[in-house]
Amino acid sequence: MRNILEVKNLKKEYNTLKGEVLALKDISFTVKDQEFTAIVGSSGCGKSTILSILAGLDLSLIHISEPTRLLSIS
Repeated sequence: MRNILEVKNLKKEYNTLKGEVLALKDISFTVKDQEFTAIVGSSGCGKSTILSILAGLDLSLIHISEPTRLLSIS
């Protein structure tokens, strides 16, 4: 099966008044066509941050490859 989603070395930092907060570091995974995938983890581990990026709410990290239209997050 072909990859429909590929995330490589994802890193996300938030700037706060107290400095930078590292939310995600070196996150990599692929999702293949017709594959069921779940994101699980403890509270505060970055699940919602990953989903926000995948949903396109943080456009600074999203690149769409042509001609395959593979969504790549890096």
